[in-house]
Amino acid sequence: MNENFVTIEYDHDAIHFVSTGRFGIFIESEEFAGHNDWTKDFKLKINEKFYDQPDHHAHTDYEILNFDENTITIKYTSSFDHRSFGKNLITTDTGIINLEYK
Repeated sequence: MNENFVTIEYDHDAIHFVSTGRFGIFIESEEFAGHNDWTKDFKLKINEKFYDQPDHHAHTDYEILNFDENTITIKYTSSFDHRSFGKNLITTDTGIINLEYK
């Protein structure tokens, strides 16, 4: 995860993330109503989420559980859809990541 973020900064009531593009959030497009743009520069508070770059089969979201000036606790939920490979199966994995940053 660390190699995919350019910066992670504490901002009192939020964490400011800048990723290489792999992680981000969707924001409403200023140019096209009803369209969402992917952004790799975002601020999140506790209980807000960021995501892996969208993919046809895999999806992972990351929820901010807690943070302070030095560490962040993130819950991830990852799923993979096997149906296009001929299996009627979607696998899901969850876990907690404790990440130190400065």
